[in-house]
Amino acid sequence: NDKSMSSLEYMKKECFASQTLSSASLKGTFTKIQNSRHKKRVAPKTQEETDIDCDICRFSCECKLISPCLSNNRTVCCILTACLLSFLALLGSVSVDLSSNLDLLRATEAAFEELTSCRTMAILQLIDELQNTRSLCKWYRSNETRQEKLCTDMEGHRNSQGHPCSAELVGFCQNLREDFTKFLNTTWGAEDNNNKPVFSLTIVRLLDIWGDIEQDISQVKQFSDWKDVLSLRLIVTFLELNHQLSELPSIGTQADFHEKWIHALSRLAFAQLLLETLQDCWVENIHLKLNLTNSLKVDAYVFDSAPWQIPASDMVGTMAILTGSQTGFQALRDAQACLLARAVPALKLRSRAVFLLLSMRIALLTLACLIYPLVLMSFKQMTAWIQNYARSLRERTEDLKRQRQLAEDLLHQMLPKSVAKQLRQQKYVEAESYEK
Repeated sequence: NDKSMSSLEYMKKECFASQTLSSASLKGTFTKIQNSRHKKRVAPKTQEETDIDCDICRFSCECKLISPCLSNNRTVCCILTACLLSFLALLGSVSVDLSSNLDLLRATEAAFEELTSCRTMAILQLIDELQNTRSLCKWYRSNETRQEKLCTDMEGHRNSQGHPCSAELVGFCQNLREDFTKFLNTTWGAEDNNNKPVFSLTIVRLLDIWGDIEQDISQVKQFSDWKDVLSLRLIVTFLELNHQLSELPSIGTQADFHEKWIHALSRLAFAQLLLETLQDCWVENIHLKLNLTNSLKVDAYVFDSAPWQIPASDMVGTMAILTGSQTGFQALRDAQACLLARAVPALKLRSRAVFLLLSMRIALLTLACLIYPLVLMSFKQMTAWIQNYARSLRERTEDLKRQRQLAEDLLHQMLPKSVAKQLRQQKYVEAESYEK
């Protein structure tokens, strides 16, 4: 070992003594290396590096619909594209959901307005007064018609929102007055001064002005909250049919009236299946209040049309105990009042619940619209910082490699050629004897 160490020291002395590598040559070598490093930093990128920087982010087998990505990392670009697509999908699904909820809110508010509007209250009150005064004879020729008196009386009333009915009923009363003037002038001459059919036709005309049951059924198929309006109109219509049968019993033998009666009963049964409120009011005010459950021996919550059948002309049975009777009139009015008293608050609560749900979803959508861009920008900045850091590490690594190569070149120049050759070939270096 001592011998080898002395040989190495002797070799170094011989190398520097023989001026194998002068100071001028060392200075020139360092200058060349520095120039080459500067040229590599300033020189333009190769074609391969340019292709990487200009690479277009492709999604699902080179899809041309995706715009070029700003990042030079393809993986990062695809992640950003996936985030953008997920955000667009979220917007689409939430937009459809918001649209359906908005339609539901409008339908619920429309049902609430229909039940609580001054127009509905005026029509119901006018129908009730016409039914109570059906037996009077000179209502049409009086100086003040029923609708004019009603419009005057309704001026002091307010709707559910607290607005006075006078403003809402101005146009309605004027149109109603013109419509009934034309309608009654035609009907009065045709009926030969018979007041009972005129009353019935007038009430039917009011029901037509109020709304169409067929359209209500179609509306219920789309929005379930409209079933309260449908149930109310069915009860009022069925009550009027009972009044017509009571005033003119012979009308029960007519085919068209019998068909209207059957349709009204079947629709009431259908409405009770749809609306629990109507079923409860029907049971409480008809079955339980009149004690029909024990007499008919049926379940109270199963709609039974037996008490409402049109009796045959040659028999008087107990099956039609409510048809056209004062008891039946009062029972239907009580069920109508019960339905209004319960349906209006329930619709108000449902409208508020739908509004709160819609507001919450809009708030979440707004929050998502704010968070998504922030997350994408943060992710982009983070990836840009990582790429810059990796680029700096790569440059430092290249510098270290060049410095190592420089050191090796200097070492090779300082060593004898045979030893340098062995080092380049990564062979076992054998010390040479300089004594020869």
